[in-house]
Amino acid sequence: MNAGQVIVAIDNQAARSGVREAVSNVRTAESNISSAHGDISAAKGNIASAAAAVEEARINYQKNIKMLYDKRLITETDFLTAQTKIKFGTS
Repeated sequence: MNAGQVIVAIDNQAARSGVREAVSNVRTAESNISSAHGDISAAKGNIASAAAAVEEARINYQKNIKMLYDKRLITETDFLTAQTKIKFGTS
């Protein structure tokens, strides 16, 4: 044996393959997270649209109840009950 002579050569091919696979897995996870963020943003937009539609329906319902009461097509009791349901969000 001489100084500086290689005694053992370690094959690190398996380690390099493991690192490549781990990097690929991280990239896939990052892509999945990005996609999930997009889905969350879309869901928030859908919730906002639905909330606006609910508010519009509530306003229209309230107007219709008032119109029916003004025309004496429903009783005062029915009108007040409807107003209470509108106010407290019950059906």
